Amino acid sequence: MLGWGFAGVQLLLWVGFHLITRLYSRDSLTPWDLLLLRALGGFVVTLPLLLWRGPPRLPSRQMIAVVALAGFGFPVGAYAGYALAPTAHGALLLAGSLPLVTALLGWVLGWTRIGLGRGLSLIGIVAGTALLTLSGGTAAGPGAWIGDLLFIAGNSAWALYTLLAARWRLAAVDAAMAFGLCVAPIYVPIFLLFDLPSNLGQVPWSTILLNLVFQGMLSGVLNGIVYTQCVRLLGPGMTTLVGAMVPAIAASLAWPLLGETLGPPAIAGIAMVTLATLAGARWAGR
Repeated sequence: MLGWGFAGVQLLLWVGFHLITRLYSRDSLTPWDLLLLRALGGFVVTLPLLLWRGPPRLPSRQMIAVVALAGFGFPVGAYAGYALAPTAHGALLLAGSLPLVTALLGWVLGWTRIGLGRGLSLIGIVAGTALLTLSGGTAAGPGAWIGDLLFIAGNSAWALYTLLAARWRLAAVDAAMAFGLCVAPIYVPIFLLFDLPSNLGQVPWSTILLNLVFQGMLSGVLNGIVYTQCVRLLGPGMTTLVGAMVPAIAASLAWPLLGETLGPPAIAGIAMVTLATLAGARWAGR
């Protein structure tokens, strides 16, 4: 029951991430603004953990990998992608296909095996993703395909982080503290020195505070802890069921909340990926 409780929190965080990120990256904040707020929010919420537990207990090479992949790789791909592509695309390419992208990357590295069943589910994900991408919709502008490529890059970064976390048996709190403490000191000077595009001076403080809390504290640090705990209590196969539900829920909510309509081909593509991911999760659990 505790594991399913973590899974419910994980589902809320993932769906909220896609809706909130798309809303603000489309209407007000640049990707560099969102990354800055994520870094600062994560840094603030991690300081009490630093005082309580001390520095993250990770070797230097593991720290570098965690910060590069989870601290920069995933959020940069997600935020830049959402400036160009709609919620349905991001939820599908970042969450729905994550389990099998992880399996495929693990197979390429020689760390995991892909049987016939999971191979067929991977083909289903590719076909459904292509159907969604080509179907367009009112929210899919001419540059949506570039956003899709950025989503794939962010997905690949998180997939590699997942494989390394399992291989190194990273403690959830140590991993979350690593990118919570390190991303801001690295990124803030870059943001200021290179004068990256920003709209922070043109948005209300409520927008800044909301994204500080959600992007940094909840979606950043808390999500890292909940994700690892969910895998530990339910196993990777059952945890992927959460990711399989995200695209359909996020796309359905984006329609009335963000005005991002979906045509029949896009709906069929989301359904195809959801079913293929569920099938892959079933085979992964065997």
